[in-house]
Amino acid sequence: MNRIYPIVGFHGAIGSGKTTAARGLGRAWAVEGFADHLKEMAEVVVGFRIPCTAFWGSQEEKAAPLGHGLKGSGRGLLKFLGAGLRECLGEDFWVRQVLDPPRPYPLAIHDVRYPNEFEAIKSRGGIVIGLLRNCDTHDQTAHESDVLRFGLCDVVIDNRDMTVKDTSKLIQDQISRVFG
Repeated sequence: MNRIYPIVGFHGAIGSGKTTAARGLGRAWAVEGFADHLKEMAEVVVGFRIPCTAFWGSQEEKAAPLGHGLKGSGRGLLKFLGAGLRECLGEDFWVRQVLDPPRPYPLAIHDVRYPNEFEAIKSRGGIVIGLLRNCDTHDQTAHESDVLRFGLCDVVIDNRDMTVKDTSKLIQDQISRVFG
């Protein structure tokens, strides 16, 4: 019998702790994002002149101008490319890149944004955890991927005044409750 490994997605505003939470699950968990393949593609599009921190770095690095005569930021380029490819190749294109390969280990997805991403995780027996840090100041009007959808989460944790350690403990408790 094939064992089903847990899938946990994280949703929240920029800087809410999604990636930190995913990485905090431990070494047994693979950590991926629906946008990881998009970031790899964006690196190829702009070439080696742009540092990889424009796509993989801190929030400030991703928001900084690309430079070298290019308009916009790394985050802006990702939104443009991601939306265009979703429209051209189908809304589940990025989801399939992450969830279709069989995995013999638990998976944490640190960037759940669109309704179809929530649905894909849940249809595979997974859960989505929402994190509230930074949601009060988050601009939800800039792009569809910026809309906060806490109503689609299975669990919402108010980590606005919590340490990383306390947030991790609550997340581990929820995962244990759901997956045993």
